[in-house]
Amino acid sequence: TGVSTPFDLFISYFPNKKVTIYLQSQFWPSIGNEGLSSYFVQEGLGLKYQIFKGVELETSYTMFVAGQETGAGQTFNIGLRVLH
Repeated sequence: TGVSTPFDLFISYFPNKKVTIYLQSQFWPSIGNEGLSSYFVQEGLGLKYQIFKGVELETSYTMFVAGQETGAGQTFNIGLRVLH
């Protein structure tokens, strides 16, 4: 048994009302019976574009920069967000 306690930091820049550019950093430790059992650090950047009110297109890239027993490689994401 264990518990994970993620910590996320986002720094956003808004060049106009429709665009958001952000940097992301995430530290995700897992604590088990013996203390810290695993962790990873992930960093990346992303872009959001508001197509029209309530609909956003988002893309992001992250890379795992450190880890113990978990986390490796990189991620590429693209998504459509519908807000209501």
